[in-house]
Amino acid sequence: MPVVRTLDSLPDPFRLYEILCTEDKGFVLESGKGGRYSYVGCGEAMRFLFRRDGTYEISVGEAKISGQGRDPFELLRDFFGRYRLYSHPSLNNFSGGGIGLFSYDLARFVEKIPEETEDDLKLPVIDLIVPTFFVELDHEKNKTHLIALSDSNAYDAESFQTLCAQLDSVEKALEVALESASYPEPSINEGEPLGTSPDEANLTSDEFERLVSKAIDYIYAGDLFQVNLSVRFSRRFSSDPITLYRALRQINPAPYMAFLDFKSYAVVSSSPELLLKVEGRELSTRPIAGTRKRGGSDKEDMAKVNELIGNEKERAEHLMLVDLERNDLGRVSEYGSVHVDEFMSVEKYSHVIHIVSNVRGKLGRGKDTFDAIRAVFPGGTITGAPKARAMEIIEELEPHSRGLYTGSIGWVGFNGDTELNIAIRTLLVKDGTAYAQAGSGIVADSVPEYEYKESIRKAEAMLKALRETEPV
Repeated sequence: MPVVRTLDSLPDPFRLYEILCTEDKGFVLESGKGGRYSYVGCGEAMRFLFRRDGTYEISVGEAKISGQGRDPFELLRDFFGRYRLYSHPSLNNFSGGGIGLFSYDLARFVEKIPEETEDDLKLPVIDLIVPTFFVELDHEKNKTHLIALSDSNAYDAESFQTLCAQLDSVEKALEVALESASYPEPSINEGEPLGTSPDEANLTSDEFERLVSKAIDYIYAGDLFQVNLSVRFSRRFSSDPITLYRALRQINPAPYMAFLDFKSYAVVSSSPELLLKVEGRELSTRPIAGTRKRGGSDKEDMAKVNELIGNEKERAEHLMLVDLERNDLGRVSEYGSVHVDEFMSVEKYSHVIHIVSNVRGKLGRGKDTFDAIRAVFPGGTITGAPKARAMEIIEELEPHSRGLYTGSIGWVGFNGDTELNIAIRTLLVKDGTAYAQAGSGIVADSVPEYEYKESIRKAEAMLKALRETEPV
């Protein structure tokens, strides 16, 4: 049951985060330049936690349920099905539900993948928190919606008054925030990005290139057409993770940015890629395939764009992965509804240029959000084709479990809607260490040395944010 209050102003999201999330778990979700909505929230009214060994914990207030052995998608369906969400005329997007992550290891509950990599980070497979309070920033209408949620389906006078009191308290705090100066943006040096010495990476260039060569052997043997291989960087990190997010969003603003501080770990994401959006019965996914390093001028950028778009290898790889996403959406869509409404557009980011397409469908009868997540997870652009065999080869070749990398971050609403990114350009901060991971798509004519360099290019923004936040 949401209780909503609307303000005719837009506070600075970081000042807002500082006010709301002094001690509680908190989050920031931003849609980037041109996006309409951003969200800031805190507290834990409910939590859904699912681990790699199949154990789970579901918390509602002080009550907890735990167990093992159930299908995670059925558990999610049961959990979200217990709570109704009354619609509110002021809210058009996320109006209540779970905020959090789906790690790459959820793929183990979609396909039978051998257990070969070391799970050194021990991150939950699913971790969703229903906040006690959150704020929606509507950038188009220049309005702020304060939203308090009851942890009960009952709509009574006592719970209503409690929620109104929460709104009163936050509104007073916001008055102070709006009168004070907003956070200054961090000062970012324009020097070279952080280096990639062996002590920072889980694979040296030679080791990565050997893995690429093995992957190419599998391709020539007919096992698959394409596979994504990655390298992980790590370094000690003792600063507040929100400062890392502030640096990354300035260096590499993107459409699907996120910050999660769940206390035992934090997530910092500036992802350019949408895994899945469900809005009513409408489905969409936005695959990225094809990358070039940014040029030093507009003229150089244009030359790189023309070369990328005209490259037959890149075009063939992109088309193959768009077809994979069409097939994934088709598994849960009405017959004939899946179509590509944007093909091979160019998007520019701080360090790279990408080719992007958009695939849409209409959710079929008897299907829901959790069927859609199962159908598309994990994204084909960051695994390969065929997807199941690509994941087996990733498991064989990469030294560590991916954890959050190439999983998803976002929200799942009680109303059945959802929006999830693909967790690329994403850092994990856990136990005093920050982790950043990036990869490259390997096809038959890939050059191992070039693929390692492409992985480094994709990691540059994250590594630069780490250097700026906490210099060695």
